[in-house]
Amino acid sequence: MTVSLQSVFHSSADHEEGTTFLVPKTDPPKSHALPGSDNQFGFDPIQVFPNNITERLCNTQADPRTDPFFSFGESSSNVAGPSNVSRSPTDLLQVISNYNENEGGLVELHDDEEEEYWDEEEEDETRFINFSLLSHVAVQFRDKVPRGTHVKGSIPYPCAFTGKDVVTTIQAQIQRDLAINHGISTNDRRAALQVARSLQSQLFFYEVEWGGRVLQDGVEDVYMFLDDLEGPSDSVPDREELPTAVVTMLTKCYSPSCGEGLPCYSYSCPSKGNSIIFQIPGPSEAPAGPVREAWIKTVPREVIVSLPDSEINRQMIIHKLISKEEQYLQDLDIVESVFIRPLRAANPPVIAPTHKLEDFIDEVFGNIMDLRECNRRLLEVVYVRQREQAPVIQRIGDIFLDAATEFRLAYPIYVGHHPLAEKRMKEELDANPQFRLFIERCSRNSARTGSRLDLKHFLNRPSEHLQKYPVLLEAIYHETAMGNPDADYLLEAIGAIKNLQSVAQLRTFQTAMGKGTPGKWEWHDLVSPEIRQEMRKEAKRQSIIFELIKGEMAYVKDLENIEIMYIRPLRNADPPIVPTERLDQFIKDVFHNFAHLHAHHHSLIEKLHEIQREQHPRIRSITEPVLDAALNFREAYLDYIPNYPIAAYRIDDEMANNPAFKAFVEISIRHPDAHRLDMKSFINRSTPRLLRYELLLKGILEETPLDHADRYLIPQLLEIIKALEKESEPGVRSAKQKVKLWRYNSNITFKPSESRASRIAGNERADVEAKKAAQEGSTADTSVPPMYRGV
Repeated sequence: MTVSLQSVFHSSADHEEGTTFLVPKTDPPKSHALPGSDNQFGFDPIQVFPNNITERLCNTQADPRTDPFFSFGESSSNVAGPSNVSRSPTDLLQVISNYNENEGGLVELHDDEEEEYWDEEEEDETRFINFSLLSHVAVQFRDKVPRGTHVKGSIPYPCAFTGKDVVTTIQAQIQRDLAINHGISTNDRRAALQVARSLQSQLFFYEVEWGGRVLQDGVEDVYMFLDDLEGPSDSVPDREELPTAVVTMLTKCYSPSCGEGLPCYSYSCPSKGNSIIFQIPGPSEAPAGPVREAWIKTVPREVIVSLPDSEINRQMIIHKLISKEEQYLQDLDIVESVFIRPLRAANPPVIAPTHKLEDFIDEVFGNIMDLRECNRRLLEVVYVRQREQAPVIQRIGDIFLDAATEFRLAYPIYVGHHPLAEKRMKEELDANPQFRLFIERCSRNSARTGSRLDLKHFLNRPSEHLQKYPVLLEAIYHETAMGNPDADYLLEAIGAIKNLQSVAQLRTFQTAMGKGTPGKWEWHDLVSPEIRQEMRKEAKRQSIIFELIKGEMAYVKDLENIEIMYIRPLRNADPPIVPTERLDQFIKDVFHNFAHLHAHHHSLIEKLHEIQREQHPRIRSITEPVLDAALNFREAYLDYIPNYPIAAYRIDDEMANNPAFKAFVEISIRHPDAHRLDMKSFINRSTPRLLRYELLLKGILEETPLDHADRYLIPQLLEIIKALEKESEPGVRSAKQKVKLWRYNSNITFKPSESRASRIAGNERADVEAKKAAQEGSTADTSVPPMYRGV
């Protein structure tokens, strides 16, 4: 007897997913397969098969060669075809949940190998998820959102989550789809925020205090599921419980000819990245947050009456501190939305080409976005504390003590670089009219409370804001009651932030490299009077160490300026200042191996800066890095110093015979970094610097305690520097002799008939004198004394 599959199952389809299921017909149960019965398989029709039992039955009973529609038996007339029976996915889910594999013994028709194959296919559930359907997002969100115990109003709520958790979970789901199908950055959380608000509007979860605020990407509010008291539900909720909507911003392109990853003709094609940008306002278009009311107006009257005046003042100052932090974050958001993004998106570009634009943004804005993230995390922690202890915040000092630790790297870097950022922006404003117009337009767009604020104001905000922290925290401390543990935290936080300001000021000095007002600071300018009073005996030694570091910075800057002021302009000049065929030899004769000196001293100043940042204002010793540098740059100086007489001669000779070069040298003197010094002064900086080392090291040695390690190391360093000066003398004498012969030779006038022979003779004499001088130099002791060879 042959029974078709259609007589056993009817079809059911999920309206939203379009997935077709086979459901057993609910005919009266028959316990055994009897002749002539409709139930030939011997199972209870109320029990549903496993997920792929339909395919198992088909594969077992059907012969694909004779019955492509999987009919049972030998007749091809009994075909399991499509059905028009009404669909009921909820009933299907309930039947599936009641299935027991131990019942219905005749349904196990597949072997283990094939069963494992189908299980692997079912694991890839993401193939069936459509993120443009809100119900799909809701199911995934419910399973993956992290639950925890969150406190609000001093009440702990288990299995709860914050608005930031909601947005982060949804963003993790859709960010891949955003990047591939919509060309949106994975850091753009606007789409996730809109989806989260859609779920909130359909009461998929609720705010624990049933507040009416729209969900924000923050930690201020706490949410829970209505039926989620013990964590994620073990059973899938009924479809009627899920929110339903179409997230139009996440839908794919309507054009059938649109290929994946490539935009089509449609103006709003998602692959162009406009589908979300057009539908969601950016930060610059979003309305400003509500103005905070005074704390005293937000607290019930009975709470105010129960508090002493000092506590009321303390809470008002804390409230003011939070308000200033919020305003600061808004200003940093303006920097990105009003200045950085439009500058990158400008068409035609304000600064071209693109790599120059990115360099300009890095130089002017620095790591200001890192500062925003640091302060955003600080404000989130404050919101959590406010939510937990409202309306009276018991502790705030511990939060700012932790923040000072996080600020330690980001703020000194920004504040130290700020003077150079202002200088770079001023140069661009003076040289680029388009940039000047762009800044004017952006300043009008950034108007706040009727006042226009320019970019310079916003770039200076981090420095100003950092300086306000100690003032506000001290005011909170003075209103803190005796015995309150927050007092100790406040004092620690004030000290940490003041030290942070000192480190930032030190960074400013280091970044200046001897230029501008910060480049003129001395040790006492960077140390508070209290600390100077505590270390009166050490003050002179520290001042000399500071002077050595300051002089090293100026020396390195002058070596850099040789490349910037002389070599690059000479190579790039059009028409050439020095004839092209002689240019390379001229640069080699004049500047020789100055690049080697710059490399050694640049490495030294980086080590000194690191020591200064770690140990300021009391630096124990800088002798070891200087000693290491002296041993490394010895050969470079023995090559560079003797070349100075030759370099000076080449400059004088070129100026006498080349008016263009003479004009170039005179113009270079007026360069802002030239300090009114000529080219010869720059290439002769090495000898005075070595002499300065000797003088400063002797001063440090005189102020060093008897039990200090520098008492042993500094004399060794002085001997190495003295030996270097002595070893360079023979080479200098040889170079002077060679220059003397060149000058003598240039003053002799030969007759045409004897010119060639006389010049040959003159060259031979010069070679003889040079060899003689070299032999004299070789007899001198040019090695490091034996006691220092192993240093």
